[in-house]
Amino acid sequence: MSEDQLPHLGNNSRDRLTSGLRAILGAAPFAGAALGEVVSNIIPEQRLDRLVKYIELLEERVKGLEAELLHERFTSPEGVDILEDSFHLAIRAYTHERTEYIANVVANGFMQEEIDYSETKRMLWLLGQLSDVEVIVLRGTWSKGYRNQDSEKAFQDKHKAILFPDPLCPTMSEKQRREVILISSYNDNLVALSLLTRVYRQDLTREIPDFNHATRAMEVEGHEITTLGMMLLDYLEMIPEWASKQHPY
Repeated sequence: MSEDQLPHLGNNSRDRLTSGLRAILGAAPFAGAALGEVVSNIIPEQRLDRLVKYIELLEERVKGLEAELLHERFTSPEGVDILEDSFHLAIRAYTHERTEYIANVVANGFMQEEIDYSETKRMLWLLGQLSDVEVIVLRGTWSKGYRNQDSEKAFQDKHKAILFPDPLCPTMSEKQRREVILISSYNDNLVALSLLTRVYRQDLTREIPDFNHATRAMEVEGHEITTLGMMLLDYLEMIPEWASKQHPY
């Protein structure tokens, strides 16, 4: 599929927007010229290129569906709404992996026996709330349960710095401290989205969670993936076939 085949993707609206922004940027003589190039050329071209790449990936993933049924699903009110959401995500996808994630979620939604509109839309929304690093953290949390699998060991070794950060300590440099805090925020976001749940360290003598008096919170020992987290990984095609056969969620 080429860019010439996509003349209907909002070019007129985009031209009006960029024209107005160029006029505003004219009032910023220092940064205006560089920003004007970004607004006029780089962003529109990148967005169209990303959308084309996404459509190509989606096309590849839905080939197994009968053409008439695919057209019916794509043009249904539910299908149009899902595709519109995916287009918004696709034009902001700055990595190939992110574009693949979006295509996988949408394809999995449309390839089911019947479209589960609410579920597919929710999976797209959840993906939109996550950075690529947070997707790795989610996948890595599931992966920790299969450390004896060669493929999972390779995944964990590749992302060791993210999945197994050093605990905060007074001797850390400021850069190391900021990195650990940032990784902790990834887990916090995944917990807030109900994709992970916290596992608290237990005081075995009293059979209650340990309490950290310095932080005034219970001591977190680690995290576990939730059923919702597993559903998202399944839509993203990130659960190996051997694992889905052994332990279907």
